[in-house]
Amino acid sequence: MFGARPCDCAALSRLDEVFIREPVDDRYDQRRNRLTVIGLACTQPAGPSCFCTSVGISPESTDGMDIRATKLGKDDLLLEPVTGRGEALIGKIGKVLLHVAEKELELQAADKRSAAAAAVRALPIRPEALEFDSPLWRRESAACLGCGTCTFLCPTCHCFTIEHRGNKKQGRVFRSWDSCQFQAYSLEASGFNPRPNKEARMRQRFLHKFKYYPESHGGTLMCVGCGRCAHLCPAGIDLRDILATATDSQAEGNSDGNQ
Repeated sequence: MFGARPCDCAALSRLDEVFIREPVDDRYDQRRNRLTVIGLACTQPAGPSCFCTSVGISPESTDGMDIRATKLGKDDLLLEPVTGRGEALIGKIGKVLLHVAEKELELQAADKRSAAAAAVRALPIRPEALEFDSPLWRRESAACLGCGTCTFLCPTCHCFTIEHRGNKKQGRVFRSWDSCQFQAYSLEASGFNPRPNKEARMRQRFLHKFKYYPESHGGTLMCVGCGRCAHLCPAGIDLRDILATATDSQAEGNSDGNQ
């Protein structure tokens, strides 16, 4: 895979944690083991909604990459091995396609990546500010269409469902992508739905990414700051604004309590 941005490469590492930790998902594991990732460092913010530096990632990140590529000019790329697999690939193609980079070009690439990192919007994200019973969820979910666009665009969302199709004589069982923002996703066979409304489903999306997952995975957020959900939500719901509102509300509450 060539040209994946640092946020998407970091998302692969998070999916590895989900699907390769015990119990191992064999189908995912087999495909992942055959994959070599050549990431493309950002020399400018990837989009208007990018906030990767606020979630521990940056245009310079190499997490999830085997090789990091940095564009230097119209036709020039600086390639840097990150893993043994990446080093082996560069060794195979190097004699034919590559030449050793001069130190000046390495410094130029580092400057481009640093400039991109400095240009990314910084957010004061505080996961502890996301409270389960906050009125924020009802207010912010009012505009939600329940379309699932935010989850289908997200590189770390991985909800799926198991479906059975066929007839009395034959059939097949397969896994398909699903979304926690759909009403039927959490519907139980009994008819009970623990997340019966948009408020509960939005809350689940945020708390899973910023509280539940980090609590069970050493503090790693299940958000890589790509900003696609904010940029392309048809209802204009912006994850960054919700995080900022929660943080500001907690700060105001703490200030009132200290008076």
